[in-house]
Amino acid sequence: MDGPPTWTTGGLIRRSIAFLIDLIVVMVATQLLASVLFPLSNGMLVDSTAVIISCEPAKERPQEVEVRPGFDPTVEKVCTRSLFGLPVARFYTMSRQEAGSNVTTSISYSLDSQNQVALTFDLALLQWPLLALMRWLVEARGWQSPGRQATLLYVLPRLGVDARPALRRRYFLFALPSTVLLVASIGIFAALWAGLTLPSDLPPTLLLVSRLPEATAVIVALTAIASGRDAFYDEAAGMSVVYIREEIDAAAQFPQLPAPESKQAGTSNGLLSPVPWVPWR
Repeated sequence: MDGPPTWTTGGLIRRSIAFLIDLIVVMVATQLLASVLFPLSNGMLVDSTAVIISCEPAKERPQEVEVRPGFDPTVEKVCTRSLFGLPVARFYTMSRQEAGSNVTTSISYSLDSQNQVALTFDLALLQWPLLALMRWLVEARGWQSPGRQATLLYVLPRLGVDARPALRRRYFLFALPSTVLLVASIGIFAALWAGLTLPSDLPPTLLLVSRLPEATAVIVALTAIASGRDAFYDEAAGMSVVYIREEIDAAAQFPQLPAPESKQAGTSNGLLSPVPWVPWR
């Protein structure tokens, strides 16, 4: 580099773009996994995030489907989510258009590979923890995730903070809210798979409640980042996400930062000693 790099806080838009790119990478990974496990598990393991959907009229209604009184479906179809032509989820949908209205009411059931109603586990629940794991693994080696490389974002420790333990702490806190929903989903799936009878309103209520930590964490983090501050997991770990306008070639050049002020910008004179990145063993 000819001169010192200029840095500023990551910012909401740049961090959101990096998150989206990394999330797409993880989504493709879980969908590839589902494309293998869906047929092997007879449709029990699925991924609901695949965007390619093909539908065809249902030849017959699955035996387990009961139509509630007063609901007369006008359309019944079987739809398949796929990745590169490989099925990753299948579901039966019956829809009814309300008389004199444009409102359509639909009810869907997950299907196995034989088009029978099935108990399924959605691998998409793994995407948030896997995103944290992917970012931690590459950044622990001094690299960048694909999203951060594309947006020139770096996760740097503040002055006096040991980088590697801080990075572990950061991604543990980042992933923690999503584990509540994951554990609840695994528990419900295991109970139903074991043949236990649960009250009909218990699983949806439990899943709704278990989403609250995740939703709260997203709101709190986005509010802080939009205000020019670090997210709660950055603050707790003593790290900052910064945008450096010139690409850094090696992890050894990563500097330590004083805690950046809101929407502060500076040069390398405002950055301190190199981060003690230790080669992965």
